[in-house]
Order: sequence, then structure tokens, then C-alpha cells
Amino acid sequence: MKKVLITGAGGQLGSSMELKDFMMITSSRFHTDDVESPTFDADLDITNEDQVKTVIAENDPDIIVHLAAMTNVDGCDRNPEQAHLINIKGTENLLNHFNGKFIFVSSDYVFDGKNGPYSEEDEVNPINVYGKTKLKGEESIQRLSYDWVILRTNVIWNIGGNFKASFADWVLEELQ
Repeated sequence: MKKVLITGAGGQLGSSMELKDFMMITSSRFHTDDVESPTFDADLDITNEDQVKTVIAENDPDIIVHLAAMTNVDGCDRNPEQAHLINIKGTENLLNHFNGKFIFVSSDYVFDGKNGPYSEEDEVNPINVYGKTKLKGEESIQRLSYDWVILRTNVIWNIGGNFKASFADWVLEELQ
């Protein structure tokens, strides 16, 4: 049975993942009572390269699904150093110690939003720190990994805990 290490398993997407026919190794840096799946197989701060090396060596995954990221767009603009550390350096730490299939969730923020919908052949042009760090993460993956998948998503939502019930609720809250 193939082993899958999921970084950011406590986040919106990670807390909803269920993989049949795979052994999931869940990891998270943040443990909160708001997350419905509080049991993780590994404490993993992707910004700590020694910890990354240890977790990968101890678990020997076949696949990494890399979901851990600083995703708050405004927060990234306010704290670009932290965004760089998590979204770029954290990704590179994983890549420096792993040789298998690497699945990375990126963002449509790598585009400027002027001429969508976009295809993977369209020119990227991020206009904020979050988009720039996700693009740099993509570039690191293409440079450091031989077997990778990059998924560019837009808003991801999940019901429960500290997550918005829906994209519409989030929009309404932002407008108020």
C-alpha cells in the first residue's frame, strides 16, 4: 500500500481528505480545537528543515500532497517574510528531502485576474505577495522535483470549525 504524507492536514482541504487504498500520514503544524480531525501522525513545521528531514525519513512516503501554506492573501501582504518562509522555503525543504511524486496545491492568484478563465498555458502575472509566493513555489517544484503535479485552485471552502460555510457566506461577510 502506498504511503501518502499530507502536509497541512489541519487546514480546510487537508481536514477533508480521505484517500482509499492509500496509507495516509497526516501532518500539521497547528493543532486547534476548531479542526474536526485533531489526530495527526506527525507534527511538522515545514519551515524547519531538520524536522522535515526527520518526518520524511521516519515515514518514508511514496507521495507528498503539499497543502500547508500561508493562504491569507492580506496576511501575506502584511507579512511577506512569513509568506516567503512558509510558501517558498517550506516547499523547498520538502523537495530537498523527498524523491517521490509531489502534489502541490497552488492558486489562481498566480494570474492577474484580467483575462480569465485561464489555462495552464496562459502567462502568469501575480499581483500580490500570496500569488508571487505560490508562483515561486511552483517554480521550485519544477526545478527540484522530477515527478510533480501542480493544481491551481481558486477559493476552497469547508464547513465546520473555523471555516466559512460557503463561498457566498465569505463574500457577504467581506462586503459588510
